Amino acid sequence: MWRILLIWILSRTFTVSHADMKVRLVNGTSVCSGRVEVFHLGKWGTVCDDMWDLRHAQVVCSELGCGQPLSAPIMAYFFPGKGPIWMLKPACRDGEQSLVNCIRQPLGFVNCKHEEDASVVCAVTGVSVPRWTVALVVMLVLFILVLLGISWFFYRRSKIKELESSHRVCESNIYTDIRLQ
Repeated sequence: MWRILLIWILSRTFTVSHADMKVRLVNGTSVCSGRVEVFHLGKWGTVCDDMWDLRHAQVVCSELGCGQPLSAPIMAYFFPGKGPIWMLKPACRDGEQSLVNCIRQPLGFVNCKHEEDASVVCAVTGVSVPRWTVALVVMLVLFILVLLGISWFFYRRSKIKELESSHRVCESNIYTDIRLQ
């Protein structure tokens, strides 16, 4: 009876708590490579490399918006992590959209060490730039163009006033300025 109750409690916790789970890559050489870390219960933790392969790397790469997986390094290839080890033996099937869908065991019940942290190396594709960054750059360029236009206007205005205050006289093909008083 106690076993059934314990399994029921763990399975409820197991299924309810994954909605806010996030994935990131740490210590990699690009935004699309590094040690796989999962955010769960307010903490970042790693993923154990037991049974880790290109199938799992494919899920992580697509979830993060990167290209195809190039490799699925094991044995803390991008250095051992710190904190909890959340996932043991993820079981991704073909077509999985998120690493969350690969969870087959309760998170945190892991007999793994950080020397066994899983990693991925994905192809870097056209990494998307947030819209606010594009808008900021466009506004900055427009601001610079307006400043250049204003300065050009005042420069030309000063030249016109300068020409209005003097006359040019041509004598023997030599131009001379005569200032009006």
